[in-house]
Amino acid sequence: MGDNQDKKDVNTSEEIKSEEIIEEEQPIVLNIDKKALKGEPRLKAEGPLFDYEGFVKTLTKDLSQIFAFIGAILVYLSPFTTWLKQTVGKVESKADLLDIAGKNGDIALAQKSLFVFGIIIILMAVCMIVFTAREYIRPLRPYADNYLLRLVPAVVTIIMYVLVVKNKAYVASCALKYIDTGLGQIFCIMGIALYSMAVIFDFMNRNE
Repeated sequence: MGDNQDKKDVNTSEEIKSEEIIEEEQPIVLNIDKKALKGEPRLKAEGPLFDYEGFVKTLTKDLSQIFAFIGAILVYLSPFTTWLKQTVGKVESKADLLDIAGKNGDIALAQKSLFVFGIIIILMAVCMIVFTAREYIRPLRPYADNYLLRLVPAVVTIIMYVLVVKNKAYVASCALKYIDTGLGQIFCIMGIALYSMAVIFDFMNRNE
């Protein structure tokens, strides 16, 4: 009887040890909040307010960043570039979007609304540049993955562009034989396209 009792005690102790080993080998499951993982490190990011060097390095490596930046620059330059040019004989006159909106000049249309549209386009271009550098501007890092927010400047710029080209005075001027459109419109369209494509490509790459 004593031997049997000893064997039972040994078996019991072995079972207890094996259970302890199994418990030790079980993986530890952490309750991780995905939102915290995504947003918290950005909120608590250290470093300068604007990491200029990091932004410049990214522009030389990331194609989507390059396209977004070039697109933003083109949109910014578009109101300052020729939108209408007039040729009378050998004399050629050019006017950018802000000139067209005024009262003075050969192609001035005296349209205050065009001036407002031009200013908004410039502001949206600045927003595009800022969003392009979002990863390197500390306050914007929590919103770096908000792709809808990044597309807002492009959408607003499209609306402004349509309002300009549909302006009655502008349409009437374009209908004249001696007046042609200039690079301003092309810069604006190309800039919007490049910036929007960059945001979409970035979104697709992040999902992968």
